[in-house]
Amino acid sequence: MNKYLTHCLDFLFPPRDTALLVRTLTAENLLEHYREQYRDTITYLLPYTAPSVQAAITEQKFYTNHIARTLLAAVLQQWYDRQSTARPLYFVPMPLSATRQRQRGYNQIETVLRATLPAEQILLAVERTRDTAPQTSLERIARADNVANAFEGRPAKLAGLPTNAHFVLVDDVLTTGATMNAARAALAPHLLSTQKLTCLALAH
Repeated sequence: MNKYLTHCLDFLFPPRDTALLVRTLTAENLLEHYREQYRDTITYLLPYTAPSVQAAITEQKFYTNHIARTLLAAVLQQWYDRQSTARPLYFVPMPLSATRQRQRGYNQIETVLRATLPAEQILLAVERTRDTAPQTSLERIARADNVANAFEGRPAKLAGLPTNAHFVLVDDVLTTGATMNAARAALAPHLLSTQKLTCLALAH
């Protein structure tokens, strides 16, 4: 799209501030913030407090912005490239409830994974079995109760995979870790003792 047409469209349909910011970003801008850090046993890669990170996450989560998706895919690729090749890697996106999936029309972290990886490395191995209140609407102490028993593992998706496989449960944003821990509790019992499970968030 040429600059003149973009300017006209922006005049007619003023873009969101986050969309404007994302337009100016390159993968290198986000990767400047890249650093593997840990909250308890969960790995995260970017600081959500950085305006560029927050804009990319917001645009992908709520508006499936293709620029934001490409930027976040570059961050995920950076982590992927640093992993050992000794174990085959499989990625499990954090699922949405059926209700939220219908409303939104997509799963924001699954689309990032599909922009980064071959389809055979993406496993829908955890299902969200009930809709829950958004975690951001709850006090910290209530978040674990909100997502308790909200997930189920899907062992059929894991059948026949290598006994030394490394599974990565992925979400876009880590807050208290309650959602990630609930999903991990649903997935972990279906893994072999020789397989590995990592919990990964793009930002915190």
